[in-house]
Amino acid sequence: MTSRSGKRRASGEPIIRYGFVTAWDLNLHAWSGKENTNTWKRTDSLYLTLRGEFTEDVSGSTKFDFLIYAEPRLYAGRTTIPSIGSFLRCKPILEAVVILSEQHFQAMVSVAAAGKLNAVKVIFEKLRYGHGSISSMELSTGKEIE
Repeated sequence: MTSRSGKRRASGEPIIRYGFVTAWDLNLHAWSGKENTNTWKRTDSLYLTLRGEFTEDVSGSTKFDFLIYAEPRLYAGRTTIPSIGSFLRCKPILEAVVILSEQHFQAMVSVAAAGKLNAVKVIFEKLRYGHGSISSMELSTGKEIE
């Protein structure tokens, strides 16, 4: 009987895609509840949703939907590559989650609110069953990113 270690192999060269942001939403979610039998807890979260389209397809899809939020304690994800986020599915729209520092998140919200957020560049591993780690994301006010 053989056993698998559960680790995936690195999938070769990273994939780079360029795209354009066409819409965005800023969302605030607040909720409260019992953490255990004695304490109540309140939690708030603020996140930005970016929608757009890549210039080349990824697994048959060009449209993307990125959920971006701030994390006070940043870390690199421990997957096959160091990551800042991940793709959750690729059909019919590429959906991903990306984590930024609070400072960069606030700057991006300001740029988006001013209507100046235009271009995106994403570097990620080859998607497997619609999932894959994102190693880099660049957002720009320019018309395109080189």
